[in-house]
Amino acid sequence: VWVGWQLEGLTLPHSVRDVLRARLDRLSPNARGIADLVAVTGTAVVHEVLRLAATDDVIAALDEAALLAALEELRAHGIVVEQVEYGAITYNVAHPMLRQALTDLVGLARERSLHATIAMAIESAHGARAERFAEQIAAHWRLADPAVNARVAVRWLLLAGRQAMERLARREAAGVFRAALDRADAYPDVVDAEMVPVLLDELARLYRRLGEYHQAIAMCVRARDLAIARHDDIGVAIAERRLGLANEGLGRRAEAIAHFDAGIARALNAGDTMLLARLRLAKGDSLQALGQPVDARREIAQALDLAEQRGDVELLARAHRSLLKLHTWSGPAHRAWAHARSAVELAEQSGARNLAWSAHWTAAVLSGFTSNLTALQHHLARATALADELHSPLLQLRTLEIAIEFYSGTGDWDRALVEGERAVVSARALDQTTLLARLLYWVGSVYLHRGESTEAQRLFDEAWSVSGAGAVDLQQPFEVHGVLPALSARVMWLGAVGDHARAIALGREALAVADRTGYVAWAVYRLLPSIAESAAALDDRTTLEEMRQRLARDSALLAHTVGRGWVSLVDGELAHRAGSLDAAISALQLAISTLESVPFPFDAARARVRLARVLQAHGDTDEATREARAALHVLEGLGAKPAADDARSLLRAMGARLPVKRVAPGLDGLTGRELEIVRLVSRRLSNKEIGVHLDISARTVGTHLANVFDKIGIRDRTALGDLAREQGLHR
Repeated sequence: VWVGWQLEGLTLPHSVRDVLRARLDRLSPNARGIADLVAVTGTAVVHEVLRLAATDDVIAALDEAALLAALEELRAHGIVVEQVEYGAITYNVAHPMLRQALTDLVGLARERSLHATIAMAIESAHGARAERFAEQIAAHWRLADPAVNARVAVRWLLLAGRQAMERLARREAAGVFRAALDRADAYPDVVDAEMVPVLLDELARLYRRLGEYHQAIAMCVRARDLAIARHDDIGVAIAERRLGLANEGLGRRAEAIAHFDAGIARALNAGDTMLLARLRLAKGDSLQALGQPVDARREIAQALDLAEQRGDVELLARAHRSLLKLHTWSGPAHRAWAHARSAVELAEQSGARNLAWSAHWTAAVLSGFTSNLTALQHHLARATALADELHSPLLQLRTLEIAIEFYSGTGDWDRALVEGERAVVSARALDQTTLLARLLYWVGSVYLHRGESTEAQRLFDEAWSVSGAGAVDLQQPFEVHGVLPALSARVMWLGAVGDHARAIALGREALAVADRTGYVAWAVYRLLPSIAESAAALDDRTTLEEMRQRLARDSALLAHTVGRGWVSLVDGELAHRAGSLDAAISALQLAISTLESVPFPFDAARARVRLARVLQAHGDTDEATREARAALHVLEGLGAKPAADDARSLLRAMGARLPVKRVAPGLDGLTGRELEIVRLVSRRLSNKEIGVHLDISARTVGTHLANVFDKIGIRDRTALGDLAREQGLHR
């Protein structure tokens, strides 16, 4: 029987239970009561706590001598072990399976009663220092009878939730706060009425940080209704602000603004300038996301005035961050950078990590637009670290988006697809429609450049659907940061399939959206270049010249290096068509050097193919061949099959000897989805487990693996996993 207890993890057989019951029946009542207490405690119990709990429990007249005798009896029977931890004598059940059997014999009703007794004993034992042990005390109150001392239980649950928040254990904190709220709701005559608004406040903030916006909204509505009932303008304003932020998180910007307006009215009535400034900043952020920069600038300016009057560092950081966002999308770049420096410095100084993340995140976006890779890497690294510190799935996802955009632009396409596919799944799960539209755009663009048109079309169509791009009314507010990427994706797709007339027509509609909002950043890359490419394909020089002028204007406004590269590229196309071959060569060489300086290798390589065509027309076949070969080398390395085929066709037309197609070593030729599956195979997951992880069927996983085996010439799953681990794909 006793050897059987060493088989930890197995269910205790009935024969063992019977032997244990018989052994316990031979214990004295005091020893049996102490055994129950030690077992229910769940961990090592300090001597003083055990003494106090035993006195409060049904064990009668248990003095120190009787307690020691009972403990000696339990030790003699091998039921309890004694040891010293941090200078204190503690007792624990001899084995986990023995604890299981003891608690089973205690019974549920008595177990709940004992948890309340233990909670009160821990509090008494630690006296003035008890709050340090709030989580331990609250753990017992959660398991106790809810009807017992509900008021005391709620107090300890609240303290425990706050301690969990300090540890950034948000999911754990949510469970504790929710248990406290449920108990307060169940026993309103016992629990202090003011505890409910406090718990609602904690849960509203917590659910929003967890990305559980629907739960946050439910908490905020209750908090607002309670504040209205007690005529608390500040309480209503706080609740309305949080309702706005939660709706903003769901992409419901118009609803968010309505809540912010309601909060502003209450804050004005209460004369709370701090709260008023925060509401105006929140409203300004929503207005700029809806493409209303003039109104947004007005709200932010009023908030900035209030922040400067108060001299509040955190409030000033929020104001500069909002202006940073505004100027990042609409320019001018030098103003955006001025606000970026202020926002980052003040946010770090304030110690508010969520705010610091937002400042670094927006600065990283600005760095990407202005091709400042040193700044991009710095701000992206800091934003990533802060998102990880805050354990926020949403902040981690939004930070990952910038990395994916960076990978797609700089040619790390395998990584862009692996990370992008994962991010798309997360965005769907978190109900992030605007962010999802952008992720679908980045990932779909890579698939399109690699010639995987079916996958690209699927992602672009989903971006179109979730963003609502097909139903945009320029007279009504809309989520511009989802709509413009979706429109750009479709323009790019139409050009790729040769429907250039429709691409230009839809591109002009997208430009009207950019003009309506003033957010030229989304137009510079890739909307204007995509329209220009379709215009070049149709030899529509009027449209090509128009796109060139817009690119020049907007690129200068944003200090956008990639945009400037495309200006030179279009200059080369126009000069070529006008017969000015020398001017075309100079312009295309400038475009290549500009794009390679970013570096944007895909765009630069395609510019080399254009240059090769001009050189060929100029009669410089040798130089044309060198440029085409250089472009082909880059394009094949990227896996950009359509563009690589174009370069090969040009070389063939010039009669040049074609280089042997490069055999991609290892896993280079796989798609993003295939790489993700190989990564999971390297972690030794089965097809069923991979399917659950990626939300696809095991059969689909098998189909993808069959394609992988065909591509890389491996037929052994173990060998595939070994290869993936050798290349570091398992990390």
